[in-house]
Amino acid sequence: MVLASRTGVRLELTPATRPHDYGAHMPTWLVRLAGPGLDASLLCPEAGWEPQLLAEFFEGLDHDWRGWDGERTWQSEEAELRLVATHDKTNTVLVSAVLEDGAPPRWSCRVQLEVDPGVFRQLAVEARRLGDISVNLSRSATD
Repeated sequence: MVLASRTGVRLELTPATRPHDYGAHMPTWLVRLAGPGLDASLLCPEAGWEPQLLAEFFEGLDHDWRGWDGERTWQSEEAELRLVATHDKTNTVLVSAVLEDGAPPRWSCRVQLEVDPGVFRQLAVEARRLGDISVNLSRSATD
C-alpha cells in the first residue's frame, strides 16, 4: 500500500509478521519512507491500546474528505511511526510522517506528504485487507 505525495515522496506499508508474541491480533507493518535522496524503513506494530487502527484512521480521513479543523493523529505501538494529517478545506491533505528507531531515537526521519483527499478511501480498504494478512502471518508464526 502506498501513500504517494505530489512531491515524489512515498509512504509504503507492507504487511509483516509481529516481532513479539503479545498483540498477535494486531497488524504489523514494514514501513518505508522513500523519495529523492531518501530511503528509510522500520517495522511498526499497531497497538491495541491506541484509540484506532490505521485502517480506521484512513476511514476517518476519507469520511471527512471535505475537510476538518485541526490535526488528526495516529501512531504505531511505540510511536515508531506517527502520522499527523491536516486539511486545507479545498483539495489538499498534508500528512506529516515521522519514523523513529528506538527510544530515545537512534535515528529519525520526517516527511511531509501532499495528497488529494480522495486517496484515503482506497487506503482504508487496503489497510483493512493487508492488516488482516499481517495478523494471519503473526498467528502462523506463533503456532
